[in-house]
Amino acid sequence: NFILSRNDAIFLQPANKHHRHATLVNVTETQYKQTSTLAKHPQSGRAAVSPSYKPMDRHELLSALDRPVGGARGLPGRVYFSEDVFEDERKRLFAPSWLPIGYASEIENPGDALPVSIAGWELVLVRSQTGEIACFHNVCRPRGMKLVKQKTHLRRLVCSYHCWGYDLSGNLDSTPNIGGVGIAEGDGVNKAELSLLPVRIGMWNHVIFANLDGKAGPLETFIEPVSRRLEQYEFPTATKGIQTREMDLAVNWKIYIEAGIEDYHLPYVHSKTLGGYGENYEAEDAPGTYAGFSQRRSIDDVRDRHKGNTSEIPLPVWPAVEKTGTAE
Repeated sequence: NFILSRNDAIFLQPANKHHRHATLVNVTETQYKQTSTLAKHPQSGRAAVSPSYKPMDRHELLSALDRPVGGARGLPGRVYFSEDVFEDERKRLFAPSWLPIGYASEIENPGDALPVSIAGWELVLVRSQTGEIACFHNVCRPRGMKLVKQKTHLRRLVCSYHCWGYDLSGNLDSTPNIGGVGIAEGDGVNKAELSLLPVRIGMWNHVIFANLDGKAGPLETFIEPVSRRLEQYEFPTATKGIQTREMDLAVNWKIYIEAGIEDYHLPYVHSKTLGGYGENYEAEDAPGTYAGFSQRRSIDDVRDRHKGNTSEIPLPVWPAVEKTGTAE
């Protein structure tokens, strides 16, 4: 497991060199009522934070997280449901970073298009006629309609509302009836200024990353710790995943991330595959890029454990790992 993150994000830190513990969320009922009150938005019906919402002191929160286990405190409950917090995360965490949004193998052929939703943004990945991959905001310019609603193959991107059309490079090339019935040109309508809004992207071992605000450093610099850590696994040779698993979880994204970088539960929830903390077990961090943990076993041991798995998917083994006889 490795989690792509940013160094200014609020994530759980390892309590010691052996274990990464999840600290308890310690919010009393009184504190909960004082800090945030749930109400229903009159139009959306979604939970909304009352005017009593106050920005939290980031330094104070991080300080509480970094204390030894006995005195550490988790994040306040409202950071997991407050729309104000999520909007702040979108601006300060997601937009300035590199976000993995898809695989090159999902749009193999010229004309392939794939819609992507991430952190509240609607994007579309497109393979041009020259084979290049581009990413745009999946929004038609005049009325904000969603252009591509499902994975498809097309020659042009055409909006279903006004039939405005864009080529695979995002250029607006068709505006039917914009100047009146049967008139495709309009006074003051500059098509060059109404192209789809592009999104900066990069690629690492066939994984497509997007940088929403366009101001992040080079993807190669951001991903370098992961590349160095996984260089023995021959990622460049893997153009397609051997298995795909899709989940729809009704939880805040931080709940899922915290579960992925917290190892306290592993010997109990994953006892068949892990079997306890072994001698070669260790937590790992590359500040600003990933957090995770690893354990090394013999390939035979791993295969024996996998036999008890109900999954019908065979255990993948990299050629280089097969040579060493040790799985990780």
